[in-house]
Amino acid sequence: MDQSATAMERRQHARRRQLKASTIVFHNLQSTYKCVTRNITSTGAGIELVGSMPELPANFTLAIDSDGIEYDCALVWLTGQRAGVAFNGPPRSSARPRRKVSSAPTEW
Repeated sequence: MDQSATAMERRQHARRRQLKASTIVFHNLQSTYKCVTRNITSTGAGIELVGSMPELPANFTLAIDSDGIEYDCALVWLTGQRAGVAFNGPPRSSARPRRKVSSAPTEW
């Protein structure tokens, strides 16, 4: 049996594939780190780190920027730039303000 089949047997909830810009938030909202949420279930997510990070904390908040939601997470595994996290509760509205996109003026 290959590794992917073994992983599928352990997974209790179906995952949805996605590629969404996300932010890891820790140190009482003082530190942030960019990542990509690659897949998500009702109980956790697979993320990919952007660039290098000295150490991923054991517990942090994962903010999915485009959805305006965030989850309290626990790190389950880390291999290279990819990690799996378990959600410590349901999603909530992001406390961080979302960036607004404004258009440039047509005349100066």
